[in-house]
Amino acid sequence: MSTVLKRVFANPRVTPGLVIGLLVTGALLWFGGGRALAEDLRSDWQFNRAQRWTPEPWALTADDFPGHDAVELAVEPSAVSRWNTPGWALDASRVPGLDLLFYASGPVGTQGYWRDDTFHLRMRTTDALAGSRVDGVDVLTYVSAPDGPSYATLEGARHPEALRRDALEAPQQLFEAEPSKVFPDPFADEELLSVAYVGHQPSEQERFEARDEPFDAGGPGYFGLVAHHRDAAGVARRTTTLATVVEGALVVVGVVVPDDVEPSADVEPALLLERLAAEVRAAPPSYPAAEDGGSGIQADSRTTSEVGSVMAAGS
Repeated sequence: MSTVLKRVFANPRVTPGLVIGLLVTGALLWFGGGRALAEDLRSDWQFNRAQRWTPEPWALTADDFPGHDAVELAVEPSAVSRWNTPGWALDASRVPGLDLLFYASGPVGTQGYWRDDTFHLRMRTTDALAGSRVDGVDVLTYVSAPDGPSYATLEGARHPEALRRDALEAPQQLFEAEPSKVFPDPFADEELLSVAYVGHQPSEQERFEARDEPFDAGGPGYFGLVAHHRDAAGVARRTTTLATVVEGALVVVGVVVPDDVEPSADVEPALLLERLAAEVRAAPPSYPAAEDGGSGIQADSRTTSEVGSVMAAGS
């Protein structure tokens, strides 16, 4: 340190002011750019951390397909969303193969709110997500167990019921309606060749009679959609997404089959749904007790009965 600087710092009249000045300058630099840079770095770290599967406690992974050419799929960056504010999270409604079912409703078990003219969602569930490629076929699995009332209760049933209602209307909406402003169009960059509802179609009378009953997937055991689509490179694929309610949790599988691939029976969508449902039954989720004055919340078992005899159309 030079003699001049030593004299400056040794002067008791100068040192306090100099220290205060340095602190003010540092604060200005921090709030002027340093803080924004730190937040950007943290956001990038959270984004990279979220770009991975979360298969516990229920999922079908590559290890569940012995004897097949099975590898884990890479998580697409577009599948990471910031609705789980603060921070980033893997969003099932953005995962190719699952997004078809959530196109109109978005994720289940969520709370929505507006901020800065932007719609945000906050999850209220424990999710398990996994993706594998099995003999050239993409297999996606998703289980959502709510933190509140199970989806098999009267209160929680509105979430899967909304998914089924929107699935019934999706074929017309995907062809004719304006693109969703909240949830991305699963075929925004592709040509949609066909789309159809799969599973039991409740009549208006059935839906009216069930308005005061917990959700029940019905005899076939599931509902969903099958779509045939072609990308810009001319590669056509068939996506089948099926869902049901098991032990009060939403259980979903998505299967994406390229037209030039002959899928094995082991990746039949309804069979995969039953395998995933069996995992949930083997380790059922628990649900919190209702507050005083409310009805009790328990894991109400819903099975995928007859699932072996009712195959997904077009799969």
